[in-house]
Amino acid sequence: MAGQGDRGFVVVNLNDCSIWALYVDPVCQGNGLGRVLLQQGCRYLFWRGARRISLRTLAHTPALGFYQHLGWHVEQQHEAGQLKLVLPRPTVTRRALP
Repeated sequence: MAGQGDRGFVVVNLNDCSIWALYVDPVCQGNGLGRVLLQQGCRYLFWRGARRISLRTLAHTPALGFYQHLGWHVEQQHEAGQLKLVLPRPTVTRRALP
């Protein structure tokens, strides 16, 4: 990863609790950056009170498998093969102290 510049970014939409954009430079893909960016975006939205988060992607892309591997579920299919995926807020279980 020589050189300068951004390697990726995530953009969240607080109005509809969605991931509006996620981008990772192709040179950096496969190194965990996309996972970290997505997790940070989701943490922020959940911190702001989101009960679930949505995003859209195309059905026949590697991105779909990436999202599903991280726990996202297809909610509906739209025209031209676009899918809406959702991620519910994780439940927090409290453990008794030893």
